[in-house]
Amino acid sequence: MKNVRAVVPQCPICSGQNTVFVSQHFNFLNTEIWFCSLCRHWFGYPEPNILDLDRYYREIYSPRRKSYFGEEYYVFMERRAKAQSRFIEESLSRCAIPINMQQWRIMDWGCGIGALVAEFQHRGSDVIGYDSDLEAIEIGQKRWTANITLSSSHDLDVCHGLIDLLLLSHVIEHFSNIRQTLQDLIQVLKPGRFVFIEVPNCSSDMFNVPADHESHLNFFSSQSLIRLLENLGVQVITCLSCGPPREQTIPKQQSSPNYDSSPLMVRGMNFLQKLTSIRMRDKHIRTIYDGFYDHYSPDENGMWLRCLARI
Repeated sequence: MKNVRAVVPQCPICSGQNTVFVSQHFNFLNTEIWFCSLCRHWFGYPEPNILDLDRYYREIYSPRRKSYFGEEYYVFMERRAKAQSRFIEESLSRCAIPINMQQWRIMDWGCGIGALVAEFQHRGSDVIGYDSDLEAIEIGQKRWTANITLSSSHDLDVCHGLIDLLLLSHVIEHFSNIRQTLQDLIQVLKPGRFVFIEVPNCSSDMFNVPADHESHLNFFSSQSLIRLLENLGVQVITCLSCGPPREQTIPKQQSSPNYDSSPLMVRGMNFLQKLTSIRMRDKHIRTIYDGFYDHYSPDENGMWLRCLARI
């Protein structure tokens, strides 16, 4: 018999109630994944409380991310950061917006090891990154002398209205109360300035097999990401799908589900590690993956969504 739920949640992006149950959330026992057909957004409901989130990040997410730390991961992050910075410059250039990032104040919120911070430091920008993971911060400081530090809500208050470019790379998919949280973050921007966002590009296939949801509470399509920003009064300049095809990182359906199989993130990283390994052995070797970080998919089938918007 079909399980009929008494409460049909509103979509956190468009507030629509045309939502359907998809699956249980892999990481949070009392949270389910729902899908909104109006804006094509998947979301966790009910959202875990602050204690459950803190426990998950401390006991599971942070140790798992540390297991990826190594030369191949650092090179991958460096190359993606270069592609992200090129995307920002090219998007601004197409809009005939004067670019002199040496005069810009830039904030990277949730910067991880700080590869994107280091990239903009290299370009001469006044940039600072914030993260909650002390080990990731220490790696970035040692590897690139990245200007990154431990985050607190006080940092947002201090920077209110002072920032030219806000960087949110693989961050907002983790947010609870996403509209209010993002609204609070963009308050650091000067009027008419810019926010860069990159998130995983979601599809229904990702929920057809057991996989780790990596603590994500929001799973974006290009439609739902654009809708989120427009609902906050933010003008989207460019929103493109990029990276390898999504099917490269989605595990195949198994006849008997194996919940001990490698999580989606691990499968994706294994794919990426193969690419960086090839290029690290000989940077002059041409492979079918050349141009991977800057590859933009016209059919929106890329692994990530990359977006620049203006408040």
